[in-house]
Amino acid sequence: MMSCTIDAKENRHVAIADIPGAFLHADMDEEVYMLLEGKIAELIVKLDPKLYRKYIWENKKEKPMLYVKLKKALYGTLQAALLFWRLLSDTFIEWGFELHTNDKCVANKKINCKQCTIIWHVDDLKISHAEKKVVDGIIARLNSKFGKESPITATGGKLLKYLGMTLDYTSNNKVRISMYEYVDKMLKSSTEAELVAIDDAMGQILWTRHFLAAQGVSVPTTTIYQDNKSTILLAENGSTSSGKHTRHLKV
Repeated sequence: MMSCTIDAKENRHVAIADIPGAFLHADMDEEVYMLLEGKIAELIVKLDPKLYRKYIWENKKEKPMLYVKLKKALYGTLQAALLFWRLLSDTFIEWGFELHTNDKCVANKKINCKQCTIIWHVDDLKISHAEKKVVDGIIARLNSKFGKESPITATGGKLLKYLGMTLDYTSNNKVRISMYEYVDKMLKSSTEAELVAIDDAMGQILWTRHFLAAQGVSVPTTTIYQDNKSTILLAENGSTSSGKHTRHLKV
């Protein structure tokens, strides 16, 4: 929040950037093995049967199992966040930035006699400088390094979304920070929250299906399991099953 205040006071141009598949950009720095089981193991084998089939084995329940060695920092491993932080911070240092003494997720550099500041939380970045072309230049460099497989998502302007907050710079030399949407989502009923969670999961499922299909893998029908009876009724019947807490949902 303090950095947002500085942005407003100095009338900086601000942009928010997100690095897709962040952890997978970082190399694993030690030997880490992961056990794949069931359908995911079989799908890996289908990518290259000659390579992987000989490593498949079955457990007591006759479920296919496959051990793999991780080359990249994978989400869920203990060191993934640290490895990506090292990669990102080393990148900024290489570009001439200096990490803040008290916060190692803040980097500063004087560009055209003005301070450029990058702050980040995992893979979500906020970049600011007095000149728009400097901010755009930083985003271009980030895209060149981290956006080869999938382009970086970046937005600029006077009204921005960052880490659940709305940053409103529309008033001169001022910033208004609010979290109305985030709080509203937190206050939703469990039924609505679960329905929203299912909807969020659909995007990930569709991406995975398209990715595997593009790799030549035959993808079976995907089933999402839901055990909340109210959520099931709402999904099946729409507004006829909605209550006072879910009336504003369009199902």
